[in-house]
Amino acid sequence: MPKALHINFTSESLLNDGVGVVVFTALLAVAAAGVVSPGVVGTIFVREVIGGVAFGIIGGFLVYWLVKSIDEPNIEVLLSVALVTGLIAGAGHLHACHAA
Repeated sequence: MPKALHINFTSESLLNDGVGVVVFTALLAVAAAGVVSPGVVGTIFVREVIGGVAFGIIGGFLVYWLVKSIDEPNIEVLLSVALVTGLIAGAGHLHACHAA
């Protein structure tokens, strides 16, 4: 498969996954609150999108900074996996703190 086509497929898949998570989170929050209004759904959706983008950019720059100083492919892959795991755990913690 050509590299450009592979990048397009990967990017599209990541975008779909991200949108799916945001929509699911918004629907779950609406179901938990018992309130269904466009304002509530819009607020949740915007908060999730902005928070996710900000969290991803900060984490991505941190790992990018680490990876650019390393020339070991195995460590670069491990840092990428650690980034995803850390962001998921951090986002979960932020949601738990926000709900309390």
